[in-house]
Amino acid sequence: MRHAIELEGHYYDIAPTLAALSACGDSALVPRLHEELDRFLHEENFYGRDLIASILAGIDGVAALPTLLRASSRDFGDDQDGLSAEIVDLLKTDRETARLTVLDLCCPGRSAARSWTRSRIWPPRPASRW
Repeated sequence: MRHAIELEGHYYDIAPTLAALSACGDSALVPRLHEELDRFLHEENFYGRDLIASILAGIDGVAALPTLLRASSRDFGDDQDGLSAEIVDLLKTDRETARLTVLDLCCPGRSAARSWTRSRIWPPRPASRW
């Protein structure tokens, strides 16, 4: 976290650590990662946001999609390329789960609206399309 706060060193210095954290599968880290993400969002620290998003996506997979989509709704004036890449990778990982997740975010608690949207606006496509 210090790297993202103090912008100490270069990304390549922490890349192996990020890769290891992303691949570790330790879901016990998820609550702390959410706390850190909230802090970075509050501080409008897009670099920290993107680092945490990468780790969350690696550990939590498609389950991290709602958190990352909410984080992407915050405009810090950056291009969001790192965050967007994580989101797109999650969308490609499990298209049907991602589709249902996005629909639930768009239409929470409104099954009729979700059903209509699902069937008319965003119908399922064969996996080969991605």
